[in-house]
Amino acid sequence: MKFNVKLEARPFQIDREIHPRFGRSPDLIRAGANSDEVGPTGRRYHTAKYRIFGLGLYLVLGAALLASGSPESPGRLWAEAVNGGKIATKDTAVRINDKAVRLIWDTGTGFPLVLFEHAAKRLGLRIVVPPKELNPGQVILGETEGCRTVIFGETPQEGSLAVASVPEDVRVWKDETMDGVLGWPLMRTNIWGFFISDRDFYQIAAVPALGPEWSHFEIPDDADTLSLRVANDTRGIQRVLVDTGNSDGILLPPDQWRAWREANPTAPITLQVSYIAGAKEPSCFEESWAEKFTIGSLVIENVPIREADSAYYLTFAKPGEKIAALGLAAIERIELIVDAPNSVAHARTGTTPAPGYSHNRLGAAFIPKGNDLVVRVAPGSPAAIAGLRDGDILLKVDGYVVSKWKSDPRWHKYTRGDVPVGTTRVFTVRRGSSKYKISVVARDILAPPVVATRS
Repeated sequence: MKFNVKLEARPFQIDREIHPRFGRSPDLIRAGANSDEVGPTGRRYHTAKYRIFGLGLYLVLGAALLASGSPESPGRLWAEAVNGGKIATKDTAVRINDKAVRLIWDTGTGFPLVLFEHAAKRLGLRIVVPPKELNPGQVILGETEGCRTVIFGETPQEGSLAVASVPEDVRVWKDETMDGVLGWPLMRTNIWGFFISDRDFYQIAAVPALGPEWSHFEIPDDADTLSLRVANDTRGIQRVLVDTGNSDGILLPPDQWRAWREANPTAPITLQVSYIAGAKEPSCFEESWAEKFTIGSLVIENVPIREADSAYYLTFAKPGEKIAALGLAAIERIELIVDAPNSVAHARTGTTPAPGYSHNRLGAAFIPKGNDLVVRVAPGSPAAIAGLRDGDILLKVDGYVVSKWKSDPRWHKYTRGDVPVGTTRVFTVRRGSSKYKISVVARDILAPPVVATRS
């Protein structure tokens, strides 16, 4: 099956709000213009060359990057995972100037291809305009010099690439090998099957016959990223973002999260630290587990759930709109068919047990404030039971002195909580004028891992 790649031999920043199905009208190609044009659907398109871009990619500091053979959540949907139903290798999936790059599919990104700044430098591409972080959840994309891009062996395309930056300490902490993302615009002319719990994600020729257990959702034509309109939701959710660039489960806006927590006071709690593009520092959130969560008529079972960063919510929600988001850990707990050409999606509760979820098994997070790393502890977690307290100042981890954290991005590796069950971490902290050495043993806080098997 042919994969329809539409990059266009022009910088991606120009007119990329135009829906690929409608093509490009010559009068809209005015690089550097700052006016609005009305497109074929009646929506208004901004034609500024360097428009603000809502980067939906979360770099989560609480979940490991996992290989396809792992019994836990996949973490990333690598581009080499699909090629019209065939597996491509990391050396053949995407090549820029005949050099291999590793990209992920990110339906929460509204540009066809975004290259990260460190990858552009590794490839020897000159950055003509550097990227700039504007507000949390928003960046102004940079631009490379012209280059040659080939995706899945399609016809080579010449042109500049959009560039975004990722902080070095985040990349080092994550052992991040990701060079960039392939966004939703590249997927909008095809039908996709998401069966992530079975490690399946592929392009299909036609939507098969579906039974009554399937729920059906409209895909808005006026959105740059993949989202589903929701009807008759008991919580008032009107739209759900489907974000494969996010390894989380269900993300709720603050008011919806508070309501869920009040309704589920005994649900287990851990902490997650996340970075979102444009934010000056990571954010810390409670994360929990829902045995059942309903969105419209769709039931999602045994799924991680947490509050969304306000910047993430504000970036994608329209004024007065109530939205939620599904990351990969939620998508793998359903079966999803996205019929993009017909603007409709079909989903049902997953028929295969979902794999385990990589999470913070210590229940402690360490937040940069001034020159210190301040401890935050989830109630009832291994860290809390061992004696760590909110407000403690972290001094050492297993003998590693963290006072140099500002100059040594490796500090993240010593404070991460997504460690195997049974791992012991010894934290030295300052509390007032006293010092304490506290050992914390990791255990599963959220639902225990379950290896996915096909029935």
